[in-house]
Amino acid sequence: MPKITTWSGFQEAEVAAILRPTDAEAIAQAIRTARAGGQRVRAIGGLHSFNTLPLTSGTVLDLSGLGQVLSADV
Repeated sequence: MPKITTWSGFQEAEVAAILRPTDAEAIAQAIRTARAGGQRVRAIGGLHSFNTLPLTSGTVLDLSGLGQVLSADV
């Protein structure tokens, strides 16, 4: 099983899967797949946490691939 660790290294967890979606459809598909398998889904960012809040045993969605601005209404 893959592991995630907080940035400080004080907290870690084995997870069912770590997914890195790059668009909204990939997020939706990841959630559908996790729900079908009875897993919880947790979205993570930089894992800057001193507690176990970002940790799960289910599916982790690493949203770092979605860090761009697609459009702006100035």
